[in-house]
Amino acid sequence: MATADPLPTSPETSGAAPLTRGDMYWYALPGVGITFLYTLTLVMYMKYTTDVLLVSSAAVGTIMLVSKVWDAVSDPVAGYLSDRTKLKIGRRKAWILGCSIPLALFSMMLWLPPSGLSEGATVAWIAVGVFGFYTAYTGYEVPHLALGAELTQEAEERNRIFGVRAVLK
Repeated sequence: MATADPLPTSPETSGAAPLTRGDMYWYALPGVGITFLYTLTLVMYMKYTTDVLLVSSAAVGTIMLVSKVWDAVSDPVAGYLSDRTKLKIGRRKAWILGCSIPLALFSMMLWLPPSGLSEGATVAWIAVGVFGFYTAYTGYEVPHLALGAELTQEAEERNRIFGVRAVLK
């Protein structure tokens, strides 16, 4: 039976000293803004598109549904790719940094469409914005969660890391 190649060891955990409280806060802090954008989109975007952009709820609902199906595919792909990334700054940090700017740009795209678009063009704009946003969010969030698990090999410290992350979010 063939075995899969083992995942590469993480440079973040090789010979690492115990994490300080500050380390945990610095890890968790970027998640505050990201979670705000995600929650705002998840909770308010449908209302915004129907009430302000005057797009049919059926069109936006379909876009949201298909984007969540895409999310179910893209999450494991992002994990697979970030597991196998080999860069000096680390396999997770490259994805986190690389997805930060697209996440900001697609967020602006969602909430600031050009005026004067036809309904069809607005629906297309929304579709590109939603898919781009959720893809960039996945590219950020999956490696960020994996990084938290890799910061230490100690179970108690991992619990503290994710506890701080949950409190800040």
